[in-house]
Order: sequence, then C-alpha cells, then structure tokens
Amino acid sequence: MKQLGHGQGTVKTIRNRSGEVTGYRAFLPRELSKAPPRCKKPELYQQPIGDLRPSEDDARALLNAAIVQLREGRLLRHGIPLSSYLTDEIKSRLQAAKRDYNDLARASRSVSTWRSIQNRWLKHAEWIDWVPSTIDSRDVQRFVNWLTDDAEGAKGDPLSGTFIRNVVNFIGAGFDRAGIKPNPAKGLDLPPKGKPAVRFLDLQAQIRFFRCSAIELSDRIMVGCGMGAGLRVGELLAMECADVRLDDQDPHLLVRYGGAKHAPTKGRRVRRVELFEPALGFWKLWMRSVPPGQRMVFAGPSGGYRKAWPEQFPAWAPLAQIDRLSSHIMRHTYAVALLSGSWGYEPKSLEFVSQQVGHAELQTTQKYYGAFEAGTWTREVRRMTGRADGWKPGDVVTAETLLGLRAEVSNEASGGGDEPILARTGTDGVAPRHSPKYPEIASKRALFEALTPQTFAGPAVELLALASAGDGRAFDAARTLAQSVLDSPAVRLAQRVLEGGPHALARGIELAEELVRSAVVPDRETEGAVG
Repeated sequence: MKQLGHGQGTVKTIRNRSGEVTGYRAFLPRELSKAPPRCKKPELYQQPIGDLRPSEDDARALLNAAIVQLREGRLLRHGIPLSSYLTDEIKSRLQAAKRDYNDLARASRSVSTWRSIQNRWLKHAEWIDWVPSTIDSRDVQRFVNWLTDDAEGAKGDPLSGTFIRNVVNFIGAGFDRAGIKPNPAKGLDLPPKGKPAVRFLDLQAQIRFFRCSAIELSDRIMVGCGMGAGLRVGELLAMECADVRLDDQDPHLLVRYGGAKHAPTKGRRVRRVELFEPALGFWKLWMRSVPPGQRMVFAGPSGGYRKAWPEQFPAWAPLAQIDRLSSHIMRHTYAVALLSGSWGYEPKSLEFVSQQVGHAELQTTQKYYGAFEAGTWTREVRRMTGRADGWKPGDVVTAETLLGLRAEVSNEASGGGDEPILARTGTDGVAPRHSPKYPEIASKRALFEALTPQTFAGPAVELLALASAGDGRAFDAARTLAQSVLDSPAVRLAQRVLEGGPHALARGIELAEELVRSAVVPDRETEGAVG
C-alpha cells in the first residue's frame, strides 16, 4: 500500500495468492470516506473507489479526480465512471447478503446474477465507462433495444423480458448511487415480462426496406443475403467464397465461422444452409460482383472483415419507414416467414427452421418461434380431417420481387449476362447505360423473348445475347427478325405481355415454339444487321 500523503488517499497494490500483482485499487482519504454501517472503527475507514486499475498511475488519476470533485462540495462525483458505481453496488449487496445469510458462499451466490450482468452484458454498453452525468435515457434505451433484438443467451436463446428488466434495474441502482436525477434508467420502453417478444418484418415492411432508394443497393443485397438464409450477422460477414455453393444441384452455404479471424459459430459446428428464393437471388446478385480469387464474400475496402457494417441498421429504419431494425430482426423475419408460409412456400416445421438457423437445441427454436407454428398445425389438422383443401402454392417471393428490379436485372440474377450487376446498376436497379436512349429496355426484352425463343438457331441466339448486353442495334435487328418469322397472333400476345399479362408471355413462347416445330426458319440475311 502506498500512502500519498495526508488528505491525498491511498493506492494499494492487489496481489493474488501466488503473490502476483493483479491490479491497483484507489482509496479515498479518511475525511472524505463514508464508513459502512457497523464499521468498528469508522474514523480509520478509507472508501475504495472503482474497480481494479491496470497501473498505479491509472489508480492515482482516478483517485485525484474523485478528491478534487468531492472537495469542491459537489454532491455528484463527476470524475468516477458508472462502472465504478455498479461495482460498489455489488459490494453493498454482498455485504447485506452476508448479514442475512451469515454464510459467504450463499451470499456470493445471491449476487452472482449482478456480477454476470456487469461482466457479460454491460461490457457491450458503450457508455459503461462514461461519467454518469454524461449518460442520458436515449443511451440506455439503445442498449435495451440491443438486449431485446440482438442479444442471445449461452444456448442461442433470446433474453426474456424479466431478465432485461433486471439489467435495467441494476443500471438504475448505479445511477441512484451516483445521485443522478432524473434517473436515465427510468421510464424506458421495456419488453413485457415473461417470454421474449420476437420482432420481425412482415412482407410489406420487407418490400419497403429492399426498395428504399435512400439505402445503397449493395447494402440492401447484403441484408437480403443474410435475411434470406437466416444467418447471424457475424456468420454473414465471415462467409468465404469457397463455402458458397450456388452451382450445386441443391444450392447451399457452408457456415463455418461466426466472426472475424475465423471465430467459431455460436454452436461451434459447421452447418449447411439450403438456399432458395429470395436468398438464392440475393446471393447470385452479390457473387457476380465478387472478383475472382477473393477469399471473403463481403470483404471491406481493404479486404478485411466489415466489423462496423451492422451499425448502420438503426439509421436505415426511418429511411424505410420501419419502427426498429437490426440484423437479428432480419434473422427473425426469415424464421417467421418459413413457419408462416408468407414467402409463398408450404409452411415449414420447427425442426427444419432449427437446422437452418443453427440452434443447438430444438427447445431454443420453440422458445423463439413456437407461437408462429400454431397455424401450421391447424392447417394440417383441417387437411387431415377433410375440412380444408391441401396447401396450394402461391407466388414465391423472390429477390426480384423484394428489390423491385426490372426483368433484365432479375434475369442476370438467375445467371444471364457477364458483367457484375452491382458494378453497373443504380439504386433503382436500372443500368445507367440503358438510359435515356433505351429507357424501356426491360419491356423491349420481354417482347423479344416472347417473340423469339432461344430455341431458334443461328443469328437469333446471337442477337439475343447482344440485346441482353444492351446493344440497341442488336435489339432492333432482333425485333425485325422476330417479326419476320412470327405471325400477327404472336405480336398481339407480345403486346399483352407488355401490358403485364403473365399468361400471355407463356402462350407467346408456346406459339413461337410451335412455329419452330413447323420449320419456320429465320432469314439468315438478317445476320448483317448485327454490328
């Protein structure tokens, strides 16, 4: 222990049982210390300040700041961080428990929850080492939102409303100990007690987000890759190109890592995630922009892990007219969509969802999403008892649907074209080089595909490829070629396609194929129209 002189307090070296130095603790001068109840010699008591400091200079700086503020007569100790007040609160509760139980082991167990809250959860609060007077309710509310929407327990389960309220009460005790009025931990928007509420986006909210031009298209596609596969944000950002299997007979991802530097996943195991729309479309869009030889799928500007990328979610929420947004809300959206069938697929089971999202135990999935499976069981019972028709497929929600991309972009998402879509499209998904000279290239291409199927040999196929690449002259030649080999019914059908008739498109292609089978051959003199 090093005495700093009369009235200057004390800095004590703390050692473990082996004699190794573990840190330094600051103690106030006796005249500024407040002795605890039942202290046998209150006149000799020196009050500890804060927790252990890594160096003697750090402890002395904390001590000097506290002494200056206290001697100025202020009721608030402005130089002490909130974490120090919370440490003192745990010590106070431990002393009270010792008196109640008269047993150190039971007393320690009684404060273990508060120690866990401080050591495991409060370290994620950016303001935990701030001076209490600089923290306001908005700072605390952001932390509560994170606990509610993103935080997970040891087994991957969400935090209950009851536990989150305990965390807030503990934080409030620290502000009370610091004398902050009004208390920033009071009057917050807290989750209800009991089981956690799952926040997710319904289909309309998803469309508002993915079509929001104020958000970069690349960010929206990244979010779609994560949401569509139900990935945790760390798993998404750590994906490597070798683990994206889009060309497999059953497209899928191998999720090996849960964060930077090959950190393990939460379940500490590699899992396979099956890909289907809308995820499949999002991943195809993104992978076309990844340079050959790049290791990480979502590499940052310098090729590293995008640690700060998830911090943008809260700022995106108002842009898309959504109350609250986080990476985990998008993960919840995936699970709810599969269980409820809102993406157009037959509702899936909890077992399937549990495997896809990587929960270690089925009970965790049940705790999160059990309420959303109730409709599935009801439909099954009605179908088995003959009271309802079987499930009928609807329109599957695709990446194209969510992003509102035009036909040419959606075709490229399926594998057509050679140029990376992200490198050449604007926020509305339209290639700038197609505007304004060819502002309706998507509609023109729909007409061309309805009139001239790819089963035509020779110049028609070549013209289609050039027209797809945006060559206006090739398109004009292709249209002339198509109209020269098809009769007026097909032209009328194509016009209906342009007016939005999906059945007309199918009928137009059928008619074109019938003409091909009737040995209608294109005029090869038209080849000269290209280039």
